[in-house]
Amino acid sequence: MSTAAATSPAPGTRVPAGYRTDWALFTDWCAAAGAPPLPAAVGTVEAFLAGCPAAPATAARRVAAIGWHHRHCPTEPPVAGPPDRRALRAGLGRPPPTPTRPPPDPHALAAAVRALPTTGWTGGFFGRRDAAMLTLAASPLPWTALAGLRTTDLSVAAGVLHLPGGHRLPAGLDPASCPPCVWLRWARALGLARREVSIRVLRAALDRAAALTSTSPHRCRIPPGSDRGDDVGDVGGDPVFTPIDQHGYPDLDRALAPTSLARLAARHLDGRPPPRRTMAPVPRPAESESPALSAPPPPAPPSAATLQAVHRHALARRRDDLRQLDALDRLLADLERQADRANQQITALDP
Repeated sequence: MSTAAATSPAPGTRVPAGYRTDWALFTDWCAAAGAPPLPAAVGTVEAFLAGCPAAPATAARRVAAIGWHHRHCPTEPPVAGPPDRRALRAGLGRPPPTPTRPPPDPHALAAAVRALPTTGWTGGFFGRRDAAMLTLAASPLPWTALAGLRTTDLSVAAGVLHLPGGHRLPAGLDPASCPPCVWLRWARALGLARREVSIRVLRAALDRAAALTSTSPHRCRIPPGSDRGDDVGDVGGDPVFTPIDQHGYPDLDRALAPTSLARLAARHLDGRPPPRRTMAPVPRPAESESPALSAPPPPAPPSAATLQAVHRHALARRRDDLRQLDALDRLLADLERQADRANQQITALDP
């Protein structure tokens, strides 16, 4: 039996009003937290209520919806002992416990981070993001909190990476897996993607970057204000983990969903990382050995106000292009689904 069928009531069963939406929210949260929705432990339901805060009446309805699905979903063997509804309702007024998830194995995590590339296009861009995601997964923060991180939530001071909630990740010996260095490498790439109009600047920087070795310098030991990667863009508070398409273009206004982060981390830790291509570096144009004898005079430099206006206009056009590409992707996906339905109908008509 599929997961969707195992967590759905029997066909023909009438679901009370509001229970379907509450149950969908609960199953999505369980998928992100890596906890089984059916049967659900009392601690799982308490962590769900803490991770998705709501008014007391709404929280009580969610508890009732979870209990209803435990009684009406067809499971093998039948679910025994659904969460105690009265006990959960009594605990709605108390401070909810902090939702937790099992921490990854530190040795497997460090090995997965070291295996990721930090140079080249597009592999270095994906590698820096995924390495930062795996590094922050070592903290007690749940996937929902990691997905909601903003660039202003993280900072590096005295060789320590500071996270929300007072969590800290100290520096390590290996610069490839040192948590503050991993974050600063991703912050530098993310800052270039946000500041520059063209993605070519980021690609050139990743092509020129030196591969990491055990003797590479620690970026976290560079004094603040120097070129170490703290500046992640002109506008703070943007998503930390952004989606990146197959060509290396990030969607800077969106954040990866908690389920996407959890699945991506599981693939890296299981030794099945997503395939990323690394393109050949773009050669630099060769300089002329004999400059022209009568070169034209250089044009007058534009004013700072003109440069700022051009920069803002180019950024607005780029974001508009990204939104149009996203709409085109959704349109193509919808056309593909319609074509699949048409093919199924044609197949059903064949004798």
